[in-house]
Amino acid sequence: MADLFAEGVGASVPAIVRETVEAVAAIDQEEVALGQLVEKLKIDKSVVSRRVGQAVKWGYLVNRETRKGRSAWIALGDLMPEEVEVLPKPQELSAD
Repeated sequence: MADLFAEGVGASVPAIVRETVEAVAAIDQEEVALGQLVEKLKIDKSVVSRRVGQAVKWGYLVNRETRKGRSAWIALGDLMPEEVEVLPKPQELSAD
């Protein structure tokens, strides 16, 4: 529930988006092909494509390929916010 709340108020980036953006950064090139991300993340191309789409929508990645029907060339976009804990964990609320 805390993850959904944090995402809703924009205080957190989902782990899968964060992992995808960090993979682009780790490849350390100005632009990254979708195939390179598939190799880096070791997951199916369609899953990587959905993750990239979500990160592009939120501005954390940019698709530099402007021509339709061409493979994406992904670059870093806006900086992601630091992880912020919006709600305390249940164990932190319990009285000892």
